[in-house]
Amino acid sequence: MSSADSLQKPCPTCGRGLIIAAVHLGRQVFCGHCGGGFIACDGNGKPRESAESAACILERAERLLDFLEWEAEERKRSARLRCLALEDKSNGRAGRLAGAAREDRAASALKSRP
Repeated sequence: MSSADSLQKPCPTCGRGLIIAAVHLGRQVFCGHCGGGFIACDGNGKPRESAESAACILERAERLLDFLEWEAEERKRSARLRCLALEDKSNGRAGRLAGAAREDRAASALKSRP
């Protein structure tokens, strides 16, 4: 691991030297020796933003946006399908009612014949 990818820092609890990957800067890390936890910071005491972690964040944001666009399209498609199903259902019911009315009229016409 190169120095750009990592940072050497002593554990604030036990003093043992630790090598912290740049992707962990700004996050809570734990010493493998004593278990002490601390926020991984660069030499200035500030979490360092690495280019790699910024690229990862951008990639994750792009994937999230793609997913949200896909989900919106799926919801629209699902709503259209529900509307079509309701139309078919109501048309089917109307068709059955109209057919029943025609049958009733035909039956009453037959009864009224001498």
